[in-house]
Parts: sequence; structure tokens; C-alpha cells
Amino acid sequence: MIDTNRLGLGTVQFGMDYGVSNPAGKVSRQEIRNIIMKSSKAGIEVLDTASAYGSAETVIGDTIAELDNPKFRIITKTISIEENETSLDAIIRTKEQFKKSLFKLRADKVDTLLIHNSENLTSKSGIELYHLLRELKDRGLINKIGISVYERDQIEKIFEKYNFDVIQLPVNIFDQRLISDGTLNELKKRGVEIHARSIFLQGSLLVKPDKTPLILKKITPHLKILHNDMQKYEIDMLSACLSFVLNIKEIDIALIGVTSEKELNEILNSKNVNYIDFSKYALHNKDLIDPRRW
Repeated sequence: MIDTNRLGLGTVQFGMDYGVSNPAGKVSRQEIRNIIMKSSKAGIEVLDTASAYGSAETVIGDTIAELDNPKFRIITKTISIEENETSLDAIIRTKEQFKKSLFKLRADKVDTLLIHNSENLTSKSGIELYHLLRELKDRGLINKIGISVYERDQIEKIFEKYNFDVIQLPVNIFDQRLISDGTLNELKKRGVEIHARSIFLQGSLLVKPDKTPLILKKITPHLKILHNDMQKYEIDMLSACLSFVLNIKEIDIALIGVTSEKELNEILNSKNVNYIDFSKYALHNKDLIDPRRW
């Protein structure tokens, strides 16, 4: 069985349609309630959300209010700063949005606030944005500050100037860039808490190769190889994807996204696989492993 304490629940589907392999669309309120309650009982403590996730923050706040003694660590994210915004306007708008996030979540504070768009740190408002997060932490409104990134060059630029407690980044069987180039190891040496997202590559790794949508046509040959090999090992793809990430010692939290309690149960019942070398499945073409390029 997998270690549920290292799982975090991603909530983008709670507030909007998301994922190339998600035919269900936005999750119903009742199903969200079932998922959150099941997660709480299973020992999942991290809830990852954002102001950009539609109604997700509101639904989460309403649902948690119904629970007895909830022990979730809530992570939310900043809004994106517009290119033509003045620094003053950007900071005022970010502050106001964070206040709205707390209101929607029915919370006095959150565990972590992430900068959603890392490019904002390299903009003219970057320093002020970082100082705002430090201020919110000093005031006790957040415990940790963090950043969401995609690639190593972003991480290098950011950590040359700033220090963060938490980093959220993509890792999956096809996208192993930040493992092979030593980034995860370097971050862990700095004491950064690492959260892996996109562990199912927006669900594409779980889709049967003969049923992939047109948008995934380019990775279908690679999916066939992976799925065929897992069948030979008698390993289901869910267990393979989870095991790959959770067996990386530097990763503290693996973020999962589900659209039903049934999907969550399947994850909770998956098995840990630690005898396969997944490195041979790594892809290096960004057009295949970065959903922004699909």
C-alpha cells in the first residue's frame, strides 16, 4: 500500500473543467464532500487549491466547515500579475485576492501561499511580491511561502535572489528532467519542501493507448510501450505512476487529482512498486511532456 501521508489532494477539478482525459468535467458538490471526507479519514492532510480554480476555494471552505476537527494543510496561490500593471496595483490586487481566498476558505490563515506564476518574480513587481509573502508570513497569515515552477532555469533564476520554503513542480514517468539533472537533490539540500504535481501528466498516463484523444496523438507510441511493459509486469498504471513518484526520496508530497470518491479509493488501494527502473521511459521533447505545449 502507498503512504497516504505523502499524498496531497489537488482541487482544480473542484472548481472548473480540467484535464485532457477528464470527461466528467467539474466535480459536483456532493462528490467533493465525499472526496474530502474520505481524504481526511485516509490521512491525507494537504489540500492544494488556488484562486484561479473557479469555485474550488469556496467549495473547500464550505465542506471543511462541516467536518469535525479537520486537520488539513491548505495551500493556495497568488493571482497572476499583468505585464502592464504597476507594482503598486499588482501588490494591492494580490493582497485583496488573498483576503478573498481566506474568506472563501473560511480560514484565518493557510499553511502555504505559492506564487502561481513564477514569471511574476522576474517582472518589475517581483521584489515587492516576494516581500508581500514574507510580510504575510511574519503576520502569521501563512506558515510557509512557495513557488510553482515548470523548469530548471526558472528555479535557478529564482533561488539566486529569493528563498522559499516550498516548491511545486512537475514530475512523472515521462517527465524526469528535474530528477536526472540533479534539481530535486539540490533543492532538498537547501531544505526546500518539494511537492510533485502532474504525476499522471493530466491523466494522460492512465488513458489506454487506443483511446487517447487527438491532442495526445504524439505521445501515443510512448504510451503503448509503457502500458505494454506494465502489463508484462502485471502492474496497473495507477500503481506505476504513484510508485514512481513516491519512491523518489526527495519528494515530500505527491499531488493527486480525482473526480470521484471511486477514483480516490483506487489510489488509496494501489500498491507500491519498487523493483522497476522507470528511467528508460523518460521523454526529453518538451512538446510531449509539457501540457502548455499541447
